Amino acid sequence: MKALGYADALMEKDIADPVPHYKREVARMNAERKAGMERERVREISDVPATRHLGHFALKAEDTALGTAEDMALLQTPSGLRFSLHDLLSSLVYARAVAPCSKLRTFEDVLPQMEGVDASFTLDQL
Repeated sequence: MKALGYADALMEKDIADPVPHYKREVARMNAERKAGMERERVREISDVPATRHLGHFALKAEDTALGTAEDMALLQTPSGLRFSLHDLLSSLVYARAVAPCSKLRTFEDVLPQMEGVDASFTLDQL
């Protein structure tokens, strides 16, 4: 906020109508302020979202403590799957815990935003 002066002082300086003068001055100051704010707020656009889903770490710790990865590896051996069944199912469970939605949306939107989740499978495998 800045004091611009008084109308009487401008009239003494041979400015007949101080109101339009002040309006132009205020418009100029607002434009300068807006330009300064836009320079400060310049953000680079990225394909990577700024949000991250982190609420799955408690489930992940429990999963690790129970040792389900080894049990699922034993069950997966005769099936001949080329991906980790444990990684797929645990990723799906973690994603549903933090953001319940469809499998397609989970695969496209939620899994890429989750830290520490190995999503090395395709949508068809999911």
